[in-house]
Amino acid sequence: MVALGQLSSPELNEDIIGCIPGGLAPPKLPNRFTATVEVTAHLVDRTKEYPPWLRVIDVAYDYNSKKVKAVVEQGYNEGKTFLRRYDNRSEFMVRGGQYSECQRAYLGETMPLPQLPASLVFVDSKDVIDGASCDHWVDDLGTNRVHVWACPAIDSGGGDNGESKSSGLLWPRRVLDEQVEPSGTSVPLMTYDLTKLRVNAAAAPRLDTPGTFDIPPPYGWRSCARNIGGFPYLHVFHHFLRF
Repeated sequence: MVALGQLSSPELNEDIIGCIPGGLAPPKLPNRFTATVEVTAHLVDRTKEYPPWLRVIDVAYDYNSKKVKAVVEQGYNEGKTFLRRYDNRSEFMVRGGQYSECQRAYLGETMPLPQLPASLVFVDSKDVIDGASCDHWVDDLGTNRVHVWACPAIDSGGGDNGESKSSGLLWPRRVLDEQVEPSGTSVPLMTYDLTKLRVNAAAAPRLDTPGTFDIPPPYGWRSCARNIGGFPYLHVFHHFLRF
């Protein structure tokens, strides 16, 4: 964790504010990152094969350049790659396997801002996720409660050897959405985990590599069938991070 005394005030770095532990400000979602997202649906019967209760998505996300690539590795839409190119107003869905296909659609909307609610309230720093101490925040809406955990992530370009490392700043790692019944009982609904999270400079080698956000081969623009309706949002950190 970074001591508050190490930060200049009032001109706090935009990438740092919101990641400071100790309740100073709610955590802030990164504008550039790569991660394996695990989405858990708690109300789905795990003894049945369908519908799947777990969804695993590999995400390369660059809000600054308005590009996102998401590869569904497990669960609903498994085997599909979604490419959102807000920069040139186009989106693609590519499916591999026996029934491979590519569809393209016009993407006329503005890329949603990755943003957590300002109403988050700091709880404590006692929780541990994957061996790391994390800050716990909550947004209590009465009948619905959202928990957010912020943890250290790989977010630095490293030293002379070029290896990426953690600066000690805390980044959103997990969000849990739960329903609160009249009796006060909490019922978990959905959990979103950003695993293998690499932020900013640590994500740059992949995000800045030519071809990362290109249409997956063997397809190209002309070989992708036109889809009039487009494709639904992918929610990878509740509705706070969607594309």
